[in-house]
Amino acid sequence: MIERKGIESTADDERSGKPSHHFWIWAAASLNPFVISSGLFVLALGLSWSDALIAIIVGAAISYPLLGFVALAGLRGGAPTMTLSRATFGYHGNKLPTLLAYLACIGWEAIALFLAATATKTLASRVVPDANPTALLALGLVTTGAATVVIALYGYHLVVRVQKWITLAITIAISGYCGIVALEVGLPGHTPPTGGTPLLAGIVFVIAAGGLAWVMTGADYSRYLPARANPRGVVGWTAIGGAIAPLTLMLFGIFAGTARPDLVVHAAHDPIGALTLPLPTWFCVPFLITTILGFVGSGVVNLYSSGLNLLALGVKVSRPVAIGIDATLVVLASGYLLFLSPGFFATFETFLAILGIPLAAWCAIFLVDFHLRHRTGYPLDTLYSATGSGERNNLAALAALLTGTCIGIGLDGMDRLATVLDFLPIDSGQLETLAAMKPGLLVSFIAGGVFYGLLVRRQGGGSKRRNGARSDNFR
Repeated sequence: MIERKGIESTADDERSGKPSHHFWIWAAASLNPFVISSGLFVLALGLSWSDALIAIIVGAAISYPLLGFVALAGLRGGAPTMTLSRATFGYHGNKLPTLLAYLACIGWEAIALFLAATATKTLASRVVPDANPTALLALGLVTTGAATVVIALYGYHLVVRVQKWITLAITIAISGYCGIVALEVGLPGHTPPTGGTPLLAGIVFVIAAGGLAWVMTGADYSRYLPARANPRGVVGWTAIGGAIAPLTLMLFGIFAGTARPDLVVHAAHDPIGALTLPLPTWFCVPFLITTILGFVGSGVVNLYSSGLNLLALGVKVSRPVAIGIDATLVVLASGYLLFLSPGFFATFETFLAILGIPLAAWCAIFLVDFHLRHRTGYPLDTLYSATGSGERNNLAALAALLTGTCIGIGLDGMDRLATVLDFLPIDSGQLETLAAMKPGLLVSFIAGGVFYGLLVRRQGGGSKRRNGARSDNFR
């Protein structure tokens, strides 16, 4: 049946499952052919294959444990991520980071539908050359969007089951794809190591496109695990589930791009089409099905969480209605990108890139606060009432968010924000800019967390600031 539970605290009798079950949620969220193109994008920064390898491993090792720790907060607090964030920023102060998280979820899902539609046109056109391109775009949009909405509506328990089968099906199909492409492209040639700024830019790109892109959704699923589930298992299975697909697929992207440099160039214009260049026509249909399944797997996580974020903003609707609102916005945004504004994509891309910097600062602040309250837990009256024991606006958290954001944006420079932080194709004219990218997002994360920790310490400690009734789910 359709899940109607919104952002309210999860009772003990609603909790079930094992941390290992959440491996499938996060594996499916990151397991789609487009992630292979992300490996091509890392090479496009000017990195050698060895430095690209380092960038991917280091970026994944840094970013996905962050997702795991946010999931642990969900286990302990029994509420969605951006609802728990109210305890950090204050009931009203939290509306700012929640709005950013909401826009990010809607934006990434719109891009996923955009890419699914363009992939449908590219792949189906090879099989049926006379097919109407507009009809193919609409087919990809409707198919992917409908499947995503249905799964998100039925909620957590269906998500857990479906994501497992999506993961297994895509793994089989992509294994076949990788075998075909490996035979076609041959062995990569030798490229000298690069190091320096391009390597740092590669690490930052992988962090931003990896675990950091999912952190605002991490607790939305772990809140349903039994309160006494193994904390290490929650962190570990979440991080491993999220990291294994990007590591594997991006590394294959490096292999393919080093052997066939033309794939890197083509991916700048058509990230899905580039992956099909080495494919025989007969494999286009299974590859298209795999691509759509992959975007459904990632879209479900974004759409489910965006509905919860809308409720956390204070919109008084049921969760199914929130999903309907979000789906409408996503379809309108992706339809606009597809049919009305080919020049809008760069602007939209920049808009989404800018969101990554404050969300990085938010993540650090949220995790620092979670650490400080490991004895007291999350007071329920702070999470669900503006007149509870906590502040309406936690000025320390808001000041840290503003500081981290300003430092990050100032370090990167506005002219360098039109880059790719998640599932977005890189415009060829931006490759030089991206290669010169400074680590503003990473510095924003560090500055936000450190500044918040110093402010809270000066106030006398995070756990002493708010002493309301703690959540019974916090063990």
